[in-house]
Amino acid sequence: MPNNCERYVKSYPRYVGSPIWSDDSLFKLFHYCLYKASHNTYEWHDTIIHPGELPISHRHMAKELNWSKGKAELKLQILEKIGYVSVFSSKKGTILRISDWE
Repeated sequence: MPNNCERYVKSYPRYVGSPIWSDDSLFKLFHYCLYKASHNTYEWHDTIIHPGELPISHRHMAKELNWSKGKAELKLQILEKIGYVSVFSSKKGTILRISDWE
């Protein structure tokens, strides 16, 4: 029985054979984003965060993934280019939106 501190990521068989499947770091980063994404609507620094979105810090993300900041930024750019996420920057910070959030 899961406790209140546990979270689960819903992954799909469609990822097998996808662009993230053949690159372990893309797969890891995408699932990290799925894990960190909000499941509720809330306010963050006067910005509304919707389900499927998360405020990100490249530095914190890199640290949590045990990567360099440069690698984290490069892999995030690739995820965005292939359409798995969208990244929006504002004066208040960076928001990542997962595409096809269900």
